[in-house]
Amino acid sequence: KLDQAIIPNLSKVDSAYMNDVHQLAVPYRASSVILAYNSKNVPTPPKTADELYDWIRKHPGKFAYNDPATGGAGSSFVQTAIYN
Repeated sequence: KLDQAIIPNLSKVDSAYMNDVHQLAVPYRASSVILAYNSKNVPTPPKTADELYDWIRKHPGKFAYNDPATGGAGSSFVQTAIYN
């Protein structure tokens, strides 16, 4: 079972999702795309798209997203960024 002492933000994951995986994994996606980050490296994560774009500009090479050619989250990110 996962240890909250090792994964401090585990308490922020909906308990229903954790029960679905018997407390053995962290589901990274339920029905929406989210931003995953290490809270030790990013203690104050962006809360809006504009804040995220600003963070990306200020931290070159530190942001990654899925290949947009595969659809899903990567495609959604690129489309949203262009739209914004």
